[in-house]
Amino acid sequence: MNKVEWAKKAVKQLRKLPQGAQRKLYVAGESLANWPRAENILKLADRDEWRLRHGNYRLFFRVLPTGEITIIRITEVRKRNERTYQ
Repeated sequence: MNKVEWAKKAVKQLRKLPQGAQRKLYVAGESLANWPRAENILKLADRDEWRLRHGNYRLFFRVLPTGEITIIRITEVRKRNERTYQ
């Protein structure tokens, strides 16, 4: 069983996006409860994070195994540009 948590920073970034994008990204983020069967995810090199790609947006998250429950903590929401992965 998995649990998805949103960091304050990620929620704040999500609220700044257009309404339609907010809904789609929230649903995409909640789909991470299907970890490790979630789609469009990739482990980031040199970082202890993963990313979920959804259109031009990226959700960055960490996987925290804690006994029976795995916590997926979404840390950032960003629009894809030349500085997204820096």
